[in-house]
Amino acid sequence: MAIRSYNEVYLNDAKRNLGVATDYLVNACDLSADRVGGIYASSPTMSLFGRGDPGIVAGLSGTELGQRLFLEMRAVDEAPTPVKSFPGRSPEYWGGWALAHFQWHWCKSFRWIFARVSLSDVLAKYSVYHEMDISRFLEDFMRELVSVKTEKNLRRIRRAAGYSQSELSRLSGVNIRNIQLYEQGVQDINRASAATLAALARPLACSIENLME
Repeated sequence: MAIRSYNEVYLNDAKRNLGVATDYLVNACDLSADRVGGIYASSPTMSLFGRGDPGIVAGLSGTELGQRLFLEMRAVDEAPTPVKSFPGRSPEYWGGWALAHFQWHWCKSFRWIFARVSLSDVLAKYSVYHEMDISRFLEDFMRELVSVKTEKNLRRIRRAAGYSQSELSRLSGVNIRNIQLYEQGVQDINRASAATLAALARPLACSIENLME
């Protein structure tokens, strides 16, 4: 039996809060679903969420969680005001709600999940699964994820950030050919210099560790 990262007593709070946060980031902050998925994969706050830190999964409201993630990503002083939405009804809310349950049930990190699927893919399942028992989604989605051939972390994070290889090269100063070789696995990014990793991580708003395999 899997040892889950936090007690089930926090699960309903975690599901509700990630649902509200996802709805907020997409609909109030006007971020693409795939950008939000990239944030979930690389954010230090979401790493704490996945490990069940009570101050994150239950100590913040969903809107507060979303605002914290927005500020963490953008390094600005103020996050957008929430817009009126219908929590519990939107595909974005359901996607965050279901994602939190999946992460808890299968003991998988958000980084593991989003190495295999985009948040857009999760939201696309709303029409099929939102009226079913959550157990159907948990089982079917896990079967789908374990069959996926994973991308290299650099490619996944770059795509989630919305950059082409040439744009990342321009923003980071790293030669585009090196970026291509890292993404193809021809060159081992784990052997890249600290300066190269830092240069790539900066425009992608992620940590050096997130880029390593």
